[in-house]
Amino acid sequence: MFKFKLKHGLLALTLAFASQMFVPTASADLGDEYVRDFGLIVHQANRERGVSRAKAVEVLMKYYGQNNVKEKAITPQFKDVDKDSNAYPYVEQACRLEVFKCNKPYFYPTETISQKDFISWFGEVRSLLPNVDDSKYSKIEDDYMRTWLNARRNNWLITSEITYNTLKEFLYRHEVSYQHGQTPYFPGLVLSKKDINTDNFTSINGVASIQEKLSGEVKRLKSIKRKSNSEKYYLSRIEEYQEDFTEIHDSLKEANHPLNLLKNLPADIRADIEKYELNEIMGSFAYDYSHNAPYRKHNVTQGALKMQGVVIMPGEEADFIKQLSNNGWSEFVYGYTVVAGVPTWEFGGGLSGSSTMISLPAYLAGLELTQFSPHRLFYVDLYPTEYIGLDTTIYRPSKNLKVKNNTNDPVIYYVDDNVEEEVITVYIIGNAPYKSLEHIGPIELGNRTFKWIRQFEHFDGTITRDERITHYDAIH
Repeated sequence: MFKFKLKHGLLALTLAFASQMFVPTASADLGDEYVRDFGLIVHQANRERGVSRAKAVEVLMKYYGQNNVKEKAITPQFKDVDKDSNAYPYVEQACRLEVFKCNKPYFYPTETISQKDFISWFGEVRSLLPNVDDSKYSKIEDDYMRTWLNARRNNWLITSEITYNTLKEFLYRHEVSYQHGQTPYFPGLVLSKKDINTDNFTSINGVASIQEKLSGEVKRLKSIKRKSNSEKYYLSRIEEYQEDFTEIHDSLKEANHPLNLLKNLPADIRADIEKYELNEIMGSFAYDYSHNAPYRKHNVTQGALKMQGVVIMPGEEADFIKQLSNNGWSEFVYGYTVVAGVPTWEFGGGLSGSSTMISLPAYLAGLELTQFSPHRLFYVDLYPTEYIGLDTTIYRPSKNLKVKNNTNDPVIYYVDDNVEEEVITVYIIGNAPYKSLEHIGPIELGNRTFKWIRQFEHFDGTITRDERITHYDAIH
């Protein structure tokens, strides 16, 4: 199994900027580990793992516990937190700060913390910070609901689960919001100007969306006749960010735009890219057909080239068999195909290979396959095993391939057939509507069954997933 990730936008990992006007005293004397990741050290193995109650209180106390303005002499009575344990000093400090009630018999340090408990604890430690103004929520008596509503309205809370990744993101977003005059978080607000770079922001469209948001904030702030010090500071930072993101946008367009990366684009495809203002290669798949039989080389390449320059408008579908039948079927030749598990010599044998070439980059780009059929038999000499579970086949009239454009802009197929090297590459060109797309697979489930997961991180920080499971009768 392997994972790969397409990045589009902010991967906020650092916490380095400190404003004298807004920085909480809690962040003053922490080591680099906590300045960067709040002590969570998020990586691929733990990003989806739930955070224990002991770890949650440790992070909160290390980052916010220095604001001990109301510390009281309270000793925890928990039977399951030994005084010699690593958790005890943080639990004891939280008790003194009255973050939670400490007169109960058990703390349950190894259990995963619930969102309700974390939000309640966080509300208590947030109240320790200087310059915090939550007066707009003062009518809400329930402490948890008050903090939860605050977190939702300020875009700190992205899911209901407290994992290592979502906890880090929550704390980062809160800190960004706090450092910018307690304005609601949005991608583009950062803690350090050095975070605005082409490693963290990789999507031209994502950057354009940020620029639009920043422009709106500048307009709003400039309309305020009597600005507070916080608003003046916030405006100055936003104007600086505008300049930085303009440079990022120009750099990305120069380095990653399809018109610059794909040198052999036909004139009509180039014109459509400019017409529809498409900025990204959303997905691609290269297939080496040098080891194929002559009939298969011909049908595979000619079938894929039938999608050359096809534009799929938002919400519309491309019907692959319909595309293959354009101008008749005379371009294809006889070859072997598998019918009911038996190799059979038929017209168009091998066209299923072109189906995989068309469907795979669409899947990798995040498009929706509204109709597809995997092979019953998987041949390792015909398809790359790193993509096992993602192949598709076609067979008139029962098996077809249909690709739906689920983005907000048109997408275009570009097919580059390198005849000399016998490698054909299919590209999907468009504008990705997500910050990043991670593909996880193939996950072997046993009995020749494989699963793939697509995980979308959207520009608002929310995460969505879909799964695809494929079973084979045999693998040869």
